[in-house]
Amino acid sequence: MNIAIAGGGSIGTQFAVHCAEKRHSVIIYTSNPTAFYNKLCTVNENNKITHIGEIQVATTDAAEAFARADWIFVTVAQYRLAEIASIIFPYVKPGLKICLVPGTGGGECIFKKCIDRGAVIYGIQRVPADSRILDYGKSVMTTKYIEQLHVAAFDPAHTEDCADLVSYLTGVPYVTMPNYLNLTLTPSNPILNVSRLYTMFKDYDGSRPYIKIPLFYGEWDDESSETAFKCDEEISKIRSALDMFDLSYVRSLQEYYECGSPGELTEKIRSIELFKEVPAPMAATGIGCIPNLTTRCFMNDFGFGLSVFIQIADFLGIDAVNMKTIMKWYMGLPDASLREFNYRDYGINNIDDFIDFYKV
Repeated sequence: MNIAIAGGGSIGTQFAVHCAEKRHSVIIYTSNPTAFYNKLCTVNENNKITHIGEIQVATTDAAEAFARADWIFVTVAQYRLAEIASIIFPYVKPGLKICLVPGTGGGECIFKKCIDRGAVIYGIQRVPADSRILDYGKSVMTTKYIEQLHVAAFDPAHTEDCADLVSYLTGVPYVTMPNYLNLTLTPSNPILNVSRLYTMFKDYDGSRPYIKIPLFYGEWDDESSETAFKCDEEISKIRSALDMFDLSYVRSLQEYYECGSPGELTEKIRSIELFKEVPAPMAATGIGCIPNLTTRCFMNDFGFGLSVFIQIADFLGIDAVNMKTIMKWYMGLPDASLREFNYRDYGINNIDDFIDFYKV
């Protein structure tokens, strides 16, 4: 089968390795194709190769990447989804399967034109394994793979086939979810990351830089966990209000991380070996360090995460005070701008439109 991977980062490389290892024809669509080797691999924490596969080519040519594709895995940052959807659209044919990895960020709306042309859009709730680039264009380091992939297609009639496909490629067993909203409402990075950013930088006004760049995960604190728990409670209110949908797979942070207190969540996050040394998203200046609003954390998790939750809360008449406090803080940062997913761009203006859209 012909498989295209949109995005050459850690997730895209991970999927390329798995697909190529299964002897499929794999093309990576990336802005930096000359950096890619044909043989790619994943390694574990001990630098031992765990999977290896040989891709056909890495390219910037959309026709070369997508014209013959049977399956496409979209692994780019959510703020690039609209760009990638428009690039893929001319090559969509009935039956083309497009997987959003992960499935959050409004992709179900952004790719609706592809659905109308006959594509099958589906997503997974979380990546098969946490990963980071070890040698760009050549290898990624992955941690232990998750026990199950949680998969949903926008049209539930296709969920089983899609789940079986991605499970076959990655080797991870799957669970099917009853509808796509279970992906949309997943309280992962859009809650965790924005809570951490808020607690780290809430006093920043642009006039005084920081002395050093702290660790984002390795120095995670209880205040960040407490803030995340408060936002997570607001997601729970949204889930309860949308009782016309089966949202049993929207698991709270406490349930997912198996922690009963903010302190336990702090310890869980600090213990993730792969990310312990990841620095906070900051830029060095001549007189210190300042938050870098052009990094993926800021660009993804506010406009294509927190904003999505706030819009849904507003449709439902839920006052998501904690999430709105964080968003207000972000919009008050020097040079802040909100490039966001907006339901209204897709004709969804109220709760009735919202329900009609997701009741496939």
